Amino acid sequence: MNDVAHATDAKLFSFADDTSLCVSDSNTLFQTANIEINKLCDWFCANRLSLNAKAKYIVLRSPYIKCALDDLNVVINGIPISCFGKNLKDNSKFLGISID
Repeated sequence: MNDVAHATDAKLFSFADDTSLCVSDSNTLFQTANIEINKLCDWFCANRLSLNAKAKYIVLRSPYIKCALDDLNVVINGIPISCFGKNLKDNSKFLGISID
């Protein structure tokens, strides 16, 4: 796992066996996220590891920026992952921290 950061141009945050990808892009956020996830998938596959398709993504943005998120997808190995926060009862863990 020590060299996983070299597999992507995005920032990675890791804690124990959890790894989170942080992508920042003003125009092509979802395209960039999918490209970086594919790079990680290739690294995980080459190292005989797997990514959890139960993952969720979250979009953090200014409330003054309007953008349609419903028609955009993030996928892991062709499987769409859900957006955290669309449901008010959502709760999840981010690197050991509970988010609700």
